[in-house]
Amino acid sequence: MNRTSTHPTEPRTEQRWKSRWYPGGPRHIGVARGDLARDLSRFPGAGGETEDAVRLCLSEMFTGALTRASWAGRGIVVFRSLSLRGGGASRRVLRLSVGERESAEVAPVPPLWGGVEQAEGTGLTLIAHFASRWGSRRIGTEEEWAYLMWAEFDLGVPER
Repeated sequence: MNRTSTHPTEPRTEQRWKSRWYPGGPRHIGVARGDLARDLSRFPGAGGETEDAVRLCLSEMFTGALTRASWAGRGIVVFRSLSLRGGGASRRVLRLSVGERESAEVAPVPPLWGGVEQAEGTGLTLIAHFASRWGSRRIGTEEEWAYLMWAEFDLGVPER
């Protein structure tokens, strides 16, 4: 397949924010949301509805990680990465990634819902609605329990 850029003479850039790590526990979702808001505040053009959508997707991804760990009776650490691709006359894409890996240093995640049955897949429905693209995959080795979800948000062409 031949892949050509619509603007081959313009540089494509990628900006990455520092990855952040959190112990696996429900109270850390708010901390992660606050960190994300601070990171996005340093980037013009990612406020308003875009920021709200990215923060909601972060919450749903983090909650999904906790739910999987709770079902498995495992302790986890959760990490979040954020990057921005594009520039020049090309569209910009903000990518949020949230992953988890098992950790013996963190207490197992307790049952999150106190015995109340919760609908599965609601978070994925929200992510699919707000993100331009999203996906997930297992990471690590067969012995290592690790999982990654990502969502991309099209931001359009930067104003000049």
